[in-house]
Amino acid sequence: MSGRAFAAEKSIISHDYPNHPGALSRQVDAGTKSTLALPLLLDRRVIGVFLFGSRKLGHFTDDHVALMEAVARQLSPLLENAKLQQTLAVTDEIARIITSSLEVAEVFEQFASEVNKLVEFDRIIIHAINEQAGTSIVKFRKGIDPPRSEVGSVRQLQHIRSLDLVTTSKTVVVNDLADSPRYPLDKEYIQAGLHLAFVVPLLSHSRLVGALTLRSRQTNAFGIQA
Repeated sequence: MSGRAFAAEKSIISHDYPNHPGALSRQVDAGTKSTLALPLLLDRRVIGVFLFGSRKLGHFTDDHVALMEAVARQLSPLLENAKLQQTLAVTDEIARIITSSLEVAEVFEQFASEVNKLVEFDRIIIHAINEQAGTSIVKFRKGIDPPRSEVGSVRQLQHIRSLDLVTTSKTVVVNDLADSPRYPLDKEYIQAGLHLAFVVPLLSHSRLVGALTLRSRQTNAFGIQA
């Protein structure tokens, strides 16, 4: 499936993997029931493929795939980053992760650990955004946890920085939240010592479907200007 996704330059989904013509016996024996092969594109060029597996039939819904495609779109430049290229061991580990058949949460967990070796963040979170409902749902998080941040928790967009993405669809950088605490949850992050916020929009077909956020105790930790 990864070969098909690479050649077609688009996601390939199998909702019933054991009955897929190209199913691998080792994956079937491991209990894989559905799969998603998702190409990583950079400058219209495929540079790799995420291969996700699930033990549930029909696990990868349209909304699920849209969020994963948006995440992959943001991760592609990172994999081409010169800093990654200079860190061979980490590059090899990320290559192993993105060619493994893992549950989505496992991939995020391992990817976050590897990225943290290069960018010293104190918190990473991925959440899905429903503009119509005005809500955000936490899909993955790792690091320091202020209240109401567990996976599955629902937040009102009007309370968090991701609201800025709805109007601009552009990355938001706040080097010190203490200088501009505009949203209710900003105070909770400040109390937790997380002063820097780096919020990246996740877009699918020009539609905002989620956000990837890195936070740090150190102001200007990533050397990025707002």
